Amino acid sequence: MFGDLPGGVRAQRYGSADGAQSAVLVVAAEDEELRAGQGAGRRRTARRTSRSRRPRRRKDSGLEQLALIGLLAVVALSLVMGVLRWLAAHPWIVVLTLLAAAAAGAAWWWRRSEAARWEQVKAQGLRYAVDQLDRLHHRQLMRRRS
Repeated sequence: MFGDLPGGVRAQRYGSADGAQSAVLVVAAEDEELRAGQGAGRRRTARRTSRSRRPRRRKDSGLEQLALIGLLAVVALSLVMGVLRWLAAHPWIVVLTLLAAAAAGAAWWWRRSEAARWEQVKAQGLRYAVDQLDRLHHRQLMRRRS
């Protein structure tokens, strides 16, 4: 027995024979009585109400929010200024970026014009009347127009 604590709670020490790692087990007196069968009926131990683990949020004053916004603005401005200085020291990056954007725009424009031409060809192929389609041979349907 390790000792009696207030409120009918006892602490016992258990461990290995050499005492290298001892563990302390806290046992309530009510639990021992229930285990021994001495308790008249089943009594529940009183639960402690646990406080919320989240700390309470303090109400921020407007001055703190203004300071935070100002700090974020200074950080963003310094980041933009750093990027602009780096680009000024490496102008070839700007040139390559503009060339890549121009190539992508030209490819998009060419693809769009090709799609428009293909839609025009498909629309011309559908201009036959039903009686004309009935008179056509299947080889005439498969021929390409140039």
